[in-house]
Amino acid sequence: MNVLFCMLMTVAVNPAIKLNTSWPDSLGVHFVGNWPFGPAHAVAQGDGHVLLGSGGGIYILNIDDPTNPVLLSDTIRTRGFVMNLRIRLWSPPAAELFVGAGKAGIEVWDVLDPSMPEQQCVYNTPGFAYDYDAAGTFRQYNTLVAAGDSGVRVVSTYPQPEELSHYQTPGSARGIRFDGWYAYVADGYSGLRIINFSDPYNPFEVGFYGIDFAQAIDIYWDQTGERYYAYVVDSYGPVTVVNISDQSDPQYAGEYALFGYYPHNVEVDEPYLLISNYYTGLQVASLTPPFHSIGYYDTPGYACDAAYSHYQNCALVADWHRGLRLIDINDPFHEIGHFDVPDRALGVCVDDAYAYIADHRGGLRVIDVSAPAYPREVAHCHTLGPAIGIDVSGTYAYVAAYDSGGLVIVDVATPGNPHVIGHCDTPGKAMDVHAQNSLVYVADDEEGLRIISVTTTTDPYEVGYLDTPGHAVGVVVVDSFAYVADGTGSGIHIIDVSNPSSPLERGSCVTPGAAEDIYVTGSYAYVADGSTGLRVIDIADPDNPHEAGSFDTPSYAYGVYVVDSFCYVADSSALRVINIAVPTNPQEVGYYTTPDCAYDIDVKSAFIYVADGNCGLQIYKNTLIGVTETQHQAINPRFRLCQNPINGDRVTVQLDINYPRNVILDIFSILGQNIETYNLGHLNAGNHNITLPLR
Repeated sequence: MNVLFCMLMTVAVNPAIKLNTSWPDSLGVHFVGNWPFGPAHAVAQGDGHVLLGSGGGIYILNIDDPTNPVLLSDTIRTRGFVMNLRIRLWSPPAAELFVGAGKAGIEVWDVLDPSMPEQQCVYNTPGFAYDYDAAGTFRQYNTLVAAGDSGVRVVSTYPQPEELSHYQTPGSARGIRFDGWYAYVADGYSGLRIINFSDPYNPFEVGFYGIDFAQAIDIYWDQTGERYYAYVVDSYGPVTVVNISDQSDPQYAGEYALFGYYPHNVEVDEPYLLISNYYTGLQVASLTPPFHSIGYYDTPGYACDAAYSHYQNCALVADWHRGLRLIDINDPFHEIGHFDVPDRALGVCVDDAYAYIADHRGGLRVIDVSAPAYPREVAHCHTLGPAIGIDVSGTYAYVAAYDSGGLVIVDVATPGNPHVIGHCDTPGKAMDVHAQNSLVYVADDEEGLRIISVTTTTDPYEVGYLDTPGHAVGVVVVDSFAYVADGTGSGIHIIDVSNPSSPLERGSCVTPGAAEDIYVTGSYAYVADGSTGLRVIDIADPDNPHEAGSFDTPSYAYGVYVVDSFCYVADSSALRVINIAVPTNPQEVGYYTTPDCAYDIDVKSAFIYVADGNCGLQIYKNTLIGVTETQHQAINPRFRLCQNPINGDRVTVQLDINYPRNVILDIFSILGQNIETYNLGHLNAGNHNITLPLR
C-alpha cells in the first residue's frame, strides 16, 4: 500500500491535540483546519460558565456578569454543525461535554478547565447526528445517537469509540432521551417511539405514541416519583405532554398552547420547562399539571435552544444569527445581556496572512490564517447591508452589501481594526465585486453591471453601467473585458469596459443552468452554473463565445476558482476538484464533503479556502499536487508534528507536546483516505519518538 506519511505534517489539529483528519466522503483533498463559527443553535450551562454552539464551533463564556458575557475559549471546533450540547458533571471533579455535530457524528470533550478544553473522542455515526444521550458512569458509558434516517446508533465512547449496535426506527430519529433501560425517541412522522436498551446489542421497541412530526424531546419524573412525562415538540402543532409511566402504553397527559408557531426545541431545567419557538422566542412553562405557560420573551433572532442558569437565575437562549441572549424570567421577562456570533460565510478572499469573509448579516470578518491548521478571528466590521461578496485590493476590502449597502469600502490597512470609510449605493442588489486599479465592478442583480470609481475611497461614485438581461450575480475583469455571470437563462456576458463610462457588450453565451460565478484564464471562462455544474466557455473570440466542455457536479455549483490545471468548484454540499488540463474534457479528480454549504472559494499557495455558510471558513489542501516534507508544518500552540522518516517497514513519528494529554494519530494515503488509526494513549509533555509499523 502506498502510504504518504508526510501528509501527517499538514493535519488540522485544534489545541486539544486529537490528530484526526479523517472524513467519510473525500478523495484527493486533505482537511487542514477551520474557523467554523456561525449561527447559535445549541446552548448548555456548565459549572459557572456557558457553552454556546455557534455553527461548527463552541464558544465557552464566563457569565459572572450576565450583562457582559466574556469569551473564555473558542478552541472546540468540530467537523460538522453543532446541533446539540449536553454536559455531564461527575465526581471526582470532572466535566464532560457531549456534542451532536450533524454530518460529523458525535464528540466528547473534557471541559473541567473551560479555558483549555480537551477532546476525548470523536465518532462519525452513519446518518446525521441530531441529538444524543449518554448512559453510565464517568468514562464508562454508552451514547445513544438520534441519527435521522439511520435510526438510533449505540456507541461506546471510551476508551476507543465503536458502534455496538443500532435500532432502525420507522421514521427519522431527531431527538432522544435515555433513562433506566429505555430510550425515548422523537421520530419525525412516526411520533414518539420507546425502545428497550437493557441489552445494548439487541434493542427492541416496547411502545409508541402518535405525533404529527416529533422533532425534539425531554423527560421528567415528577416529585411524587409516580408520574413520568415526556415533552414532545411537534413541528406542526403544540408541545405535547405524554405520560410514560407505563412505557408499553404511553398516554396523552396535556399540551402547551404556544405563543406563536414552529416550536424548535424543549428543555427540562427544574423548576421550568423551556420551549424554544423558532419565530417567537423563549416560552417558559410549568413542568407538572396543570400544564401552563408562565410567560414568554420574543428574542430578536430565531430561538433554537434554551437552558436555565441557576448560577445567574436567568434563561440562556441560542438565538441563531443573534447569538446568545440572557433573559431574566422574573415578571416581566426582559433581556439582561447578549453575546454576538457570526452569521453565514457567503464569500471569501485571501490576502497575505488574512482571510476576509463576507458574513451576511455579520458583515466583514477578518481571520488570521498564518497558521492554517488553527485560524483565528482578529476583528469584524459591520457593513451597511448583508455582506454577500468580497474582493480585497491593496489596503481596502470591497464588499457587495446586497440591497441596503451597495458597494461598501472597508479600510483594512490594519487587519485588526477594519472600518468602513465609504460606500456607493447601487440601484439593485449588490451580489459580487471585482476591484481593478481605481475601479470596482459590481454585479448588481437585476440592475446588471455597475462600474464605480474608487479613486477617492471615501467618496466612490458610479461612472458607467450596462443592464444585462438576467440577474448579474458574479463578475470578473481581465484586461479590458468584464465577464458577468448573469443567472438563470442568461448565462455569461462579455462586456468591453475599455471606456468605463460607456461599457459595450461584445458577446454572450447562454448556459443550461444558473450562472452563479465565473473565473477567466487564458482563452476560457469557467462558470459555476448552479444545478448543471461546471461549464467551460471558449472566449478566444469575445464576439462569439461558445461552450467547449462541461462537468455536471452532483450538487449546486455556487463558486469557481482556477489554478494551473485544476478547477475548484464550491458545489453546495462539497468542494470539487476538476482536472481541466484538457478544457474540452474536464474530469473530477477529487472532492471533500463540507459541513454545511460551500458558497465561495479562494485558492492561495497550497491551500483551498471555502466559505461554508453556517460553518464559517474551512481550509483544505489538494493532495494531488504533491506534498513537500518540511519541518514543523503543523502549527499549533500546544504541539509540533515533525518530519517522519521511513525506515524499511517502519516509520518514526516525532511529536513535541507542551503538556500531558491523550493522543490519537491518523495515517492517510496519497489520495487523502484514512489508512490506519493509532491510539497512542496518554503522553507526558516533551519530545516523543514513536515507531509505527507499515502494513
